[in-house]
Amino acid sequence: MLRIRLECSPKNEQELKKILEEVGFTIHNEANLILTEKSIKSKFIFGTIDNEIKLIHPGDVIYIESLNNEIVIHTLENQYIGRHKLYEYEGVYESDGFLRVHKSFVININKINSIKSTFNSKFLLEMCNKDKVEVSRSYYHKFKEEIGF
Repeated sequence: MLRIRLECSPKNEQELKKILEEVGFTIHNEANLILTEKSIKSKFIFGTIDNEIKLIHPGDVIYIESLNNEIVIHTLENQYIGRHKLYEYEGVYESDGFLRVHKSFVININKINSIKSTFNSKFLLEMCNKDKVEVSRSYYHKFKEEIGF
């Protein structure tokens, strides 16, 4: 049997558990496969630094990048290793200003210092920590729409 962990609101837990068990899943808190209800959002993002798990307020995140098969969460103070996929941060924290701008980057739009237009429908963002993040052509139009260009 395939084990799955549920992260959902208490009001939906029993219904989801019943449906998943009917199709052959076993609900278990130690499972590696996690089903998360999109509207469930933690008040904090969990990041690891020096073998310690830290609680990071979403508003403190400047950007998150996928680098060498790791997720790196950048804040003014530190860089942390994240435990979720980029698309999960993008979806869950969208209302906090998180936006995908590249296949390797999710940014906090509230942490942009400046925007420079480059060749071939791209932007180069300077973030509040002076790091540069590229908006790729694939995300160019969505970025312009989101920030109101």
